[in-house]
Amino acid sequence: MAPQPAEGFKVVADKRAWVDRRCVSQALATFETPVLLTGAASSIRERVFILAEGWDPSPFRYYAAKVTGLPGWRVTKMPCGHDVMVDMPLELARELVNLS
Repeated sequence: MAPQPAEGFKVVADKRAWVDRRCVSQALATFETPVLLTGAASSIRERVFILAEGWDPSPFRYYAAKVTGLPGWRVTKMPCGHDVMVDMPLELARELVNLS
């Protein structure tokens, strides 16, 4: 599948060209191949769902809502586009460090 433009993912305007230069085609199989789960995920005590609130329509709002309020889950909302690591790298790093 051809890469989608960064603009469609609501990447901040001054970083869109940078993101677009780095995007490459993605194999369709990455969308069609089932994930093989071992059950080990159930041993994880603290789980965080990071939702990029500035990207719509987003299929991820459904999943964030689904885990909100469940034991062991915390939903963190970031006011940015889909590429959180590009739009808010320091805030994302802080969130990930807090998990370690």
